[in-house]
Amino acid sequence: MSVSSIMLNGGFRGKPRLEAYLKEFEGISEPGDFEAFLLGIFRHCRDYLKRKTNIVPYPRVILDLIHSEKEFSQLQKDYEERYGEKPSDMAFIDCLNRSVLGHDIIYINVQSHFGNKSELSSIVDLCVSYFEELIHSSDPSKPETKIVELVFCTVEGFLGIELSEETKLKAVKRATLVDEDRDRPPPAGNT
Repeated sequence: MSVSSIMLNGGFRGKPRLEAYLKEFEGISEPGDFEAFLLGIFRHCRDYLKRKTNIVPYPRVILDLIHSEKEFSQLQKDYEERYGEKPSDMAFIDCLNRSVLGHDIIYINVQSHFGNKSELSSIVDLCVSYFEELIHSSDPSKPETKIVELVFCTVEGFLGIELSEETKLKAVKRATLVDEDRDRPPPAGNT
């Protein structure tokens, strides 16, 4: 789910966490600082889920920040070949190998989050992706529509913002299509 054409009701002023992230982002001058910024937000999102909701992400989750579009596309292709499902262009989680690997892996396409959009949209989109994938890790079988609804509430509480109804409706519509596709029986001969 992406809210890159982010529309916030009431703006973002007076939202301490979001303002702090925007200020921190403006001060980044080194690549290592950018990585630390992205990892810091991930830790904050994970801690928020644990403290403020009944959602407990899988305890062993590895975050893989992918800066190359080509590398991210290859990871998507590999995932689709293994599981028959095309993952998002923004982020996805591999929790289907949990029993083999002992952990989940969240892949984040850094370019799709931070390329050609405002700092505000980039940070909100990143939080949306983090929360969505962490919620997936808590229950990989949860329907996408339920995950999207949980993400809305969580992001709004975490950042102190209100997403527009238009943004929410678009995301729910996409999630419904994903759920319908998952519920569809495989074509004959592919069982």
